[in-house]
Amino acid sequence: MPQEESISLEETNKLRISLGLKPLTDDKAPVDSAEKRAEDNYAKQREKEAQDKEKKYVCPPPNLTNSLTRGLSHLSEGSRIK
Repeated sequence: MPQEESISLEETNKLRISLGLKPLTDDKAPVDSAEKRAEDNYAKQREKEAQDKEKKYVCPPPNLTNSLTRGLSHLSEGSRIK
């Protein structure tokens, strides 16, 4: 059985350059585009959910704001809480 020999990309490029050829580039295996899109979509969805959750805690709904304002309006009139 013959044994296979291999050389690194760097060694191959040195040989190619010495022969007057262009060096090879180290092309990584492309990520499956469907898988990449799915990961991107998932990340975007999680970010949107986090933003929506933050909005819920930052801004109370308008009807709650009105009831809080009415409930606290008597405090500005000089009355005290007992």
